[in-house]
Amino acid sequence: MVGCWPEMIVPRHARLDFAGKPQLVLQQSAHDRPMFLDEDDYRYYRAELQAASIQYGCSVHAYALLPQSVYFLVTGSGRGNVPRMMQSLGRRFAHYANQRDGTHGARWLGRYHSCPVGGDAHVLRASVFVELAPVRAGAATHAQAYPWSSAACNAQGSVDPCITPSSAYLALSVQSRARRSRYRALLMGTPPEDGELLLHIKQGRAWGSVGFLRKMATVLGESVRARPRGRPRKFSRSAKLAQFCTTLSPFLLTGWMSLQQTLDASV
Repeated sequence: MVGCWPEMIVPRHARLDFAGKPQLVLQQSAHDRPMFLDEDDYRYYRAELQAASIQYGCSVHAYALLPQSVYFLVTGSGRGNVPRMMQSLGRRFAHYANQRDGTHGARWLGRYHSCPVGGDAHVLRASVFVELAPVRAGAATHAQAYPWSSAACNAQGSVDPCITPSSAYLALSVQSRARRSRYRALLMGTPPEDGELLLHIKQGRAWGSVGFLRKMATVLGESVRARPRGRPRKFSRSAKLAQFCTTLSPFLLTGWMSLQQTLDASV
């Protein structure tokens, strides 16, 4: 499946949504039901994206549309704006796709996934993550070559009415040519590992700079770090003892070792 991530079993909790904070968004189509079949479908969705973002006060900084998934980096001007935009956009296109196919029922694989992003470096990496989605999926050799994403706009200056530059993108340079050049360098650099970022999106955990995460933890009153799937790793008794010993001060550790040697000699 092009552009479709494997399902990950994660706990469901309230979606983090803050006014004025960029969010990474991922929504997937239902199994074996691609959303986009031809160019008309992509054009329709992109037009609806532009309309919905204006209607609900959202600024789209980056997007990528693949046959079975869509990615966004978007900021809502008020709390609840991004969820309202996604709900409206999802319903409109689901109705369109069902009419096109003569079908009915759900067209999306559950609710969309998202996470807030903070810190200029992380916002730029999130934008690159979105626009490299077609490359990861094998749909394009480089990001700018894919026609249904914002890469040509952000990296080359092509006109895209859906896009509003993020403050992190604008901070790359005061000159638009230099700004695009620096962003292209980010796109063509070594792609970062996506596992950590995808885990944050799937779990709805904040992702960003240390300062941003500290603020989020203070606001929420809990850790915002994503947790690997599965149960915590179990350690043997000897491993637990070794781990305990490494936490002892050198003085206590030396004393403990001398005592252990004395006991062994007496056996």
